[in-house]
Amino acid sequence: MSARRRILIVVASLTGGGAERVAVTWADSLSLLGHDVAVLTDTCCPITFRPSASVKVFPLDFPDRTPRKGVRCLLKALRSRVHVFRRLSRLMRTERPDVVIDIGHFYSAEVLAASRLHGVKALQTDHNACTRPEGLSFHTCMRKFVFARFYDAITVLTEVDRHEMVRRGVRKAEVLHNPLSLVPCAFSGLRSKTVLAVGRLDAWYVKGFDVLLSAWRYVSCLHSDWRLRIIGNGSAESLSLLQEMCRESLNTVDFVPFTADIDIEYRRAEIFVLSSRCEGWGLVATEAMSQGCAAVVCDYDGRQAEYARDGVNALICPTDDAAALAQRIDRLINDECLRKRLGGNATRSFDRLAPDVVGRRLEKIICRLCSD
Repeated sequence: MSARRRILIVVASLTGGGAERVAVTWADSLSLLGHDVAVLTDTCCPITFRPSASVKVFPLDFPDRTPRKGVRCLLKALRSRVHVFRRLSRLMRTERPDVVIDIGHFYSAEVLAASRLHGVKALQTDHNACTRPEGLSFHTCMRKFVFARFYDAITVLTEVDRHEMVRRGVRKAEVLHNPLSLVPCAFSGLRSKTVLAVGRLDAWYVKGFDVLLSAWRYVSCLHSDWRLRIIGNGSAESLSLLQEMCRESLNTVDFVPFTADIDIEYRRAEIFVLSSRCEGWGLVATEAMSQGCAAVVCDYDGRQAEYARDGVNALICPTDDAAALAQRIDRLINDECLRKRLGGNATRSFDRLAPDVVGRRLEKIICRLCSD
């Protein structure tokens, strides 16, 4: 076993989302490997993913949550950032971590400042694609490609993104795939005629739900006994907009709030669809595939191809193409043998994503940082 390390993980919240689930899986895996692990997060938000009892959870305890507008809103945001820095500094004095892990660079500046002040090694983990079809904002570029240069190590999800980081001058980036928190489950015949999609409704454009609903208008005409089930939280405005998009086929579409028991949903559905326009990885796709779903995966510039092989454990589809997506969904609905073959192969595809395997990989990165 490697030397026992004290590790502090900083994540904005533990409410829904792939990065939050990854943060908890990492914390539990590192704790099982014998390290002292703590998580700093906003505990005022509902906790969907809760770490094991061996992991300490420290609250951010924001001083003021009253919504304001204009200058007061800016002052509140600045005050919150200062509070995060002070909270981090206090924890670093009391817990004395060897390494701080910044999940998703939400608090990049604060983590960098506090870690440098207290001589703590800093690891940044990026959980989104390093490119976007419409380009990245200035603020995002600063966090991804400028702040990243000051971290002691950076991880990205795919080789595609590692090459992009290197192209942008961040040469220390290395690949660390998202761990799979669910135990693979063999294909079950007790499944409903359901096509499943999972994601935040407010991010419907990134998740490609408009493309999926457009494809579903065609599919539902051919297969009226099948249902589309979209699981995810979101505002009433986003829900209303999506319902309007599928007005012609609304009687075959279900919008369901996010559930912590998402594995049950995966095991009930025949087909899973990742319709995203620019997904960095697609944790929900690997989860669904591990539970035996026959998957249609929209591949963004080769990222999803790092775990999905067309015709082997999934059907690959180009992004932002409703006709192609409809054709692949229709093909799976019509071919039960193909669904079973893809689902069966998928459950055997993810040994390298097991939490203990990814945890040991992360442990090596941490131990190397501590030895430098």
